Amino acid sequence: AQDLTLNCKVVDPTQILQAAVEEIRLAATSQNISLTVNFGPNLPKIPVDVGKIERVFSNLLSNAVKFTPPGGSISVDTEVSSG
Repeated sequence: AQDLTLNCKVVDPTQILQAAVEEIRLAATSQNISLTVNFGPNLPKIPVDVGKIERVFSNLLSNAVKFTPPGGSISVDTEVSSG
């Protein structure tokens, strides 16, 4: 059974995403995959369950590395959207 309880804190999403990028960087480099990051300015802090969102970012980036052919590239970009 999954724990569906949320433990939300207001955090800077850039810090969490940057940690996930650094976690996957070695795997990308070892497969000759270019990994670029472009964080948009003025990202707001957001209420999230840090552990769960870390897992989401990690899974997304792991899948990106897994399904990008050697010599390919992955770009991680953030921006504020009006909605």
